[in-house]
Amino acid sequence: MSIKPFLALVTLFCITSTSAVSRADVVVSVDMDLSAPGIQNTLETTAGSNVTFGLVLSLTSPTSLSAYNLSFRYDNAELTYVPGSRQESPSNVPVTGGGSFGETDTANQLNPFSVVGVPGLVLSRFDGVTTGQGPTGPFGPVLIAQASFTATAPAGNATDIDVLPGLFEAAFNENFDNSGNLLTSSSFIFNGGSLTLSAIPEPTSFLLMSLTGLGLTFARRRRTAA
Repeated sequence: MSIKPFLALVTLFCITSTSAVSRADVVVSVDMDLSAPGIQNTLETTAGSNVTFGLVLSLTSPTSLSAYNLSFRYDNAELTYVPGSRQESPSNVPVTGGGSFGETDTANQLNPFSVVGVPGLVLSRFDGVTTGQGPTGPFGPVLIAQASFTATAPAGNATDIDVLPGLFEAAFNENFDNSGNLLTSSSFIFNGGSLTLSAIPEPTSFLLMSLTGLGLTFARRRRTAA
């Protein structure tokens, strides 16, 4: 199962929404593999394995950011959240003139959420705020949070969106620039990630590989004996 239909709804909403400020690209992406360089939007894994995803923030146009509050939606048919694994690191986002963002909500929120008939869960209130001047784009990318999951039933392919950052809690997900202007949904670009199942050799293929290995070993022994 994936949340691909939900991504289409988010895209449509972002296009049709009006903004309180001019168009500003605040890009929030899911990094599916923190051990690899760059932002990885796909991850191949096996059922039962633990995976850690990151939230990465970038400013790609001359906008500023003084406060952010985001959510993270995931497909709970494929992933199970590891309790207590959530880590927020808003201090990775420097502030003009020195300093950093500070955490505003230390509670690890896990809220049930459903939209357009697609089951899913949301980790909410990934946030940071500064009393000074926040960064102005172009800026980033910087890691602002991470969380771990157990891949209970990875499925689909690289085009299915299984994890997606967004503004899923209207009452809390408010973001502001350095002038105090509200950055609405049209100011954001959200890039999700896909989880796929690693290929496991079929029994016949595994047997063939084993027999080939035994044959090579036997041949080497015969040459050595000769």
